Amino acid sequence: MVKYAHGGDIYHNKINTDHSVSINPMDWPYVLTQRIESVLNDVANVYTYPDISYDRLRDTASKYTGEDKNKIVFGNGASELISGLCNLIRPKRVLLTTPCYSGYERAATAAGAEIKYAHTSGNTGYTDTDVILEVINDLGELSRRKGKDMLIIGNPSNPTGNLIPLDVYKLLVKICDDKGIILVIDECFAELAMSCDEYDKTYGSVRGKTLIRLRALTKSYRLAGLRLGYAICEDKDIAKKLYGILPEWNISTMAMKIGNLCLLHECSLPVEKRYMTASYEYIRTERGRIAQALTDMGIKVYASSVNYMLIYSDVNLYEKLLNRGILIRDCSNITGLNKGYYRISLRDRTDNDRLIKNIREIL
Repeated sequence: MVKYAHGGDIYHNKINTDHSVSINPMDWPYVLTQRIESVLNDVANVYTYPDISYDRLRDTASKYTGEDKNKIVFGNGASELISGLCNLIRPKRVLLTTPCYSGYERAATAAGAEIKYAHTSGNTGYTDTDVILEVINDLGELSRRKGKDMLIIGNPSNPTGNLIPLDVYKLLVKICDDKGIILVIDECFAELAMSCDEYDKTYGSVRGKTLIRLRALTKSYRLAGLRLGYAICEDKDIAKKLYGILPEWNISTMAMKIGNLCLLHECSLPVEKRYMTASYEYIRTERGRIAQALTDMGIKVYASSVNYMLIYSDVNLYEKLLNRGILIRDCSNITGLNKGYYRISLRDRTDNDRLIKNIREIL
């Protein structure tokens, strides 16, 4: 068996509070909760085959994103889509920035790709994008001579929570377009980093022939147990081929119906009244409060735009908090990080206060 390498391992530990997972900390609105419970209580959703082409779900996602439904492909979480893209493209080389989500390495290695790293530095808060651009330019020259390459990068990044500066984002899209590099932007936390309207008017307005964007209802709508994500492919031919390489019925009936409910709920409301907007506002305020409390205790806190933050401490916070029934993400197994780095995710104010109280007692 593969050793568990992510957050959320509540199955092999005695846990009271899980601060290791990076899902939206906000509860669903009452109306949406009622509708989701209705789907969960209908046993027909257990024994009925899902729609293999999930047309209704794609129609709703098209309305929600403003994208052509034929560009949208759903997966069993974004992880399945990352693996699917690597298996479809079969890139000779995959460029990753460090630190980054370990699932990228897993998918690239399984597809037989050579991994190239752009190592960013903690001294700059892992924001030195000149390093990324330099490696991309080198990779582009290789791509012209030796075949297809791919860049996978988070916006925001996991585990740092950094957003790519908009001017750099535009430059990345242009360079990858010019050099024929497949650009996969992991936007799984984008809706928690800034308002949907603001994102759509900035990053969302950038277009490129090789651009593929990933979203995850797993993260934004708290559907971690159901698993649901989608890719938006600028090239419809890639979307069609990606759909063809994924397993049949990869989206369960439960995931399909509940995902559709979540997106319909958002579409029915003005931006300022949406669940995502309320989530973003709560996260922004609570993140600042918790970051300040940790900083006041002498813990190094890296700037983040989302519902989690990367921290560093000489004290073994993972083990000491685990002994108190609190789970955080030990980031020592992430390329570019080592012992002492942890990711702490936000929950409700009561849980967050309990976390701060326990860390203060430990220190």
